Amino acid sequence: MAKSGESWQNTAMQTETRPWWQEGDLHDKTLDHWLVAASNNRLATALDALMAIKEDLGASISFSNKDELMRYVYEMTGCIDAMAEQIESPEAIPVSRAVYAAAEALGYLPREAILTELEAQ
Repeated sequence: MAKSGESWQNTAMQTETRPWWQEGDLHDKTLDHWLVAASNNRLATALDALMAIKEDLGASISFSNKDELMRYVYEMTGCIDAMAEQIESPEAIPVSRAVYAAAEALGYLPREAILTELEAQ
């Protein structure tokens, strides 16, 4: 996580062409891609996913500054990393499903969202 006073933009490397938070392209991939992706890509994908589950599912993600937001990004990334490393067949698990499972495990999803997902299965 960024040290106090350190800019969130510097918590991961910026490429020559664009900032790290624009580098996420794992949304439609599987966990085997996640495992070999650059950290910037994983962080950016986690950030995108967090904003989507907050907006679409009412995830209990509350932040008042960029450092607080980055705490969620690192938690989500770490959870998906751990999941991807432990799954026997990561090529069979979509990153989108792993995001949902991580959000549920981290306690980000309201009970209603979890029940709706269970009913849909």
